[in-house]
Amino acid sequence: MKYFLFVFILHLFYLNAEGQHLKSVIDPETENVGFIDEKGLLIVPYIYEQHYKCSYKFKDSLCLVRRNGRYGYINQKGKEIVNCIYTYLGPLSDGVIASVIKDSIPICSYLNAQGNVILRIQGRFPYDFHNGLARFLFQGKYGYINKTGQIVIPNIYQTATDFEDGTARVIFEDKEIRVINCKGEILKTSKIPKLIK
Repeated sequence: MKYFLFVFILHLFYLNAEGQHLKSVIDPETENVGFIDEKGLLIVPYIYEQHYKCSYKFKDSLCLVRRNGRYGYINQKGKEIVNCIYTYLGPLSDGVIASVIKDSIPICSYLNAQGNVILRIQGRFPYDFHNGLARFLFQGKYGYINKTGQIVIPNIYQTATDFEDGTARVIFEDKEIRVINCKGEILKTSKIPKLIK
């Protein structure tokens, strides 16, 4: 009996901590997307558009949604925590969401999981954070910034990948491929193979 009571209390605590578990549903008339709870009650009305970029599934307690051609995020309670004003929203990566408000303005923003802007940078496309760093492209070359916007690795590379497990691959002066760490230190180099004509 004590075990059953403990499991029941633990289950209640889990539900309160996690909030509702919403599931997306499509209105057959409008083909818009809404969200229902575990009991089948409509919690979020059918206001979101179907779109190939939106899976309408929750990841890290957030769900990417689209309304009037703009993107936002809702939480598991159905509250729109990032308003649908963005032409681009990336996934929650390293606790940060990359965003663009207007494609015609070369300013990118980074938002926290609550939807607050924590950083703005110049550029047309914001790269996601990985291992605490995000790529940036300036004057045709790549570098890396941290979450405060400080340049950690200067933009000297023709091509760069995201960091994964503390390393990234970059191409320097079209001559060599480098593996660098999060401080920009070179761990390994190799020549770029020449193509046979």
